[in-house]
Amino acid sequence: MLTKVLGIFLIISYAAVAQANPRPLANAFSAMKQDNWDLAFDLASRDGEIARDIIEWHWHRAQKGTAEAALSFLNRRPDWPGLPYFRKRSEGSFLTASMKQTAQFFAKEAPQTAEGAFAYARALEAGKQAKDANALITRAWESYEMDAELKDAYVTQYGSVIKSSSPERLREMLWQQNFGQVRALLPHLTSQDHALATACLALYAGKDGVDPLISKLPKSMRSEPVLAHARFTWRMKTRNRSSAIEMMQSASKSAKSLGRPEVWAADRRTIARDLLFDKKYKTAYRLAANHHLSSGTDYSDLEWIAGYTALRHLNDPKTAQVHFERMLLAVDTPISLGRAYYWLAQAHKKQGRTAEARKIFAQGAEHQTSFYGLLSAEEISAPFPYRFDPLPELPDWRSASFRKSSVFKAAILLFASGEDALGERFITHLAETLSDREIDQMTDFLEEYQRPHVLVMLGKRKASQGKNFPRPYFALHPLAQEGYSVPAQLSLSIARRESEFDPKVVSPVGAAGIMQVMPRTAREMAGKIGVRYDQNRMTRDWKYNARLGTAYLKELNERFGSNPVLVSVAYNAGPTRAENWSALLGDPRSKKINIVDWIEMIPFDETRNYVMRTAESIPMYRARLGKDPLPVPFSQFLQGAGF
Repeated sequence: MLTKVLGIFLIISYAAVAQANPRPLANAFSAMKQDNWDLAFDLASRDGEIARDIIEWHWHRAQKGTAEAALSFLNRRPDWPGLPYFRKRSEGSFLTASMKQTAQFFAKEAPQTAEGAFAYARALEAGKQAKDANALITRAWESYEMDAELKDAYVTQYGSVIKSSSPERLREMLWQQNFGQVRALLPHLTSQDHALATACLALYAGKDGVDPLISKLPKSMRSEPVLAHARFTWRMKTRNRSSAIEMMQSASKSAKSLGRPEVWAADRRTIARDLLFDKKYKTAYRLAANHHLSSGTDYSDLEWIAGYTALRHLNDPKTAQVHFERMLLAVDTPISLGRAYYWLAQAHKKQGRTAEARKIFAQGAEHQTSFYGLLSAEEISAPFPYRFDPLPELPDWRSASFRKSSVFKAAILLFASGEDALGERFITHLAETLSDREIDQMTDFLEEYQRPHVLVMLGKRKASQGKNFPRPYFALHPLAQEGYSVPAQLSLSIARRESEFDPKVVSPVGAAGIMQVMPRTAREMAGKIGVRYDQNRMTRDWKYNARLGTAYLKELNERFGSNPVLVSVAYNAGPTRAENWSALLGDPRSKKINIVDWIEMIPFDETRNYVMRTAESIPMYRARLGKDPLPVPFSQFLQGAGF
């Protein structure tokens, strides 16, 4: 059956497949969505073993499966996507499994849930590993969510083991802000911990009259890190921002005083950015620098904010250099590497180390698929490195080894059954283990069958692994050939950023389709260009969506003089904000304005990132369309008028 599916793909396009009579797997998905699993399995089986396993994959992830079936599936499909979640959702089934099955399931991967820990602890006890079982139960009691029935089982069977761990569980649940679990724990707490829980619950809820609750606590407990975080949250919720900042600064003396630096990090990053925007540079620097993290996205972002503030506003390039060096060691994607190298080079340049700065700019210029990579290249006049001439002859994708993979075969079945999003997931998962040559072959396959959205996601998945594949990353889309009234490189860049070329996506606020057009804007544009407005067509007909989206883009292009920064801001955050920020920060088209600083001072994280990602796409799409990628230097393009 699967050979037949592949044969269909070799003869006719995906569009034709999608409009043919539904495949058995498509009907199986319909049954599954109605919770009719028996029918779903029966229908999928008519499409072959892999189709049936696709339904079983869902069955386990929906917590419907058995322990025996989970073990069998993992043995049969060890390379399928989403297996950590598969395992997590399967753990409850091992509460009634044999000790042998349970030990086998958890032999290589530790439990992720309270149910799994309870099941595995019993298996460990049966294997005369009581010490390990007790340690596992203690960790689970301290860390995992559990319903009332399971909590009672823990207390009944392991009461003596977990009795001393209730304080740790309380604090963990407070850090997680899992207030239902905190309330369930109240009967098991000492009077002091009960008072701490009561105070924190009131603070996190933003209630009035919290001071007496805090004053009732023993003096030693008033310095608890989780209480400090609850008090900080209360101040933020009650709009006492300056006092909240003082609380964060007071708690930021050490990692110990913060308790969980990572829990504070998102607010720390937002507030530091706000302080930077408000020109409170010293406070912004202190708040960003004293994060006490050691890794992760928040770590690299806060190191960047600290370095940027020191360099641009505190005239301290030496300190900035330290922060940018830390950032560089913490990142590995082309976007982040380009950013880190550019600013590290600027710190050296400010200190008069011109030769060292040039070396670092050259490293940044290796990442010209990114905003800062392009700026680094400009600093040293490095050439644009990407050409999209026909590739050297590659073995046809039909001879690629990945064709034998059940993951690839599952993706083909999913595409043929109209399950595009899941097919994409299987393809991008498979891509994680492919060689560079195989990625090129996979790109050939996706281009041949016109899957621009999956191409972009393939490129992004490889970028997240520190690999650069410009052809899928900046995939072409047929909208470039439609002759819209805006430059093709602009419509491609906006559509790629808005929807990643997914014609069916709808945002939480209602923006729809490939150009993510809001209903009100779509209706207005339809009236202006003289077509009937049909909301259903916005996600069913990408040409209709793109026609309305590019009509709006044309208006913005004319309104903002074809300036790429202002047009991007306006499309993402609205034209009024583009005008307001220009009034506040200065007109980004003015030669008196540092355009890079202007972009970095955009108040909204999403819009700031949007502008950079759209801008970096323009040269790539010019190159893909056979044009000069950079007819003017990149910084001049950012301040100029012309795509």
